[in-house]
Amino acid sequence: MIGKWKQDFLSRAASIFEKSSEAQSEEEINPDLLYAKIGRLELENEFLKKSLKKLG
Repeated sequence: MIGKWKQDFLSRAASIFEKSSEAQSEEEINPDLLYAKIGRLELENEFLKKSLKKLG
């Protein structure tokens, strides 16, 4: 079974990786959205740190 999966993967590996690289090139990376997400994650992290300190 694993051998069959390996053969299937190896026969289609190039097409699998080509599709993922095409998907990345189609999407534009917006730095503003990334910075906003980083800010939200930092706030959540600080909140969790404070909550953990309160719990002990």
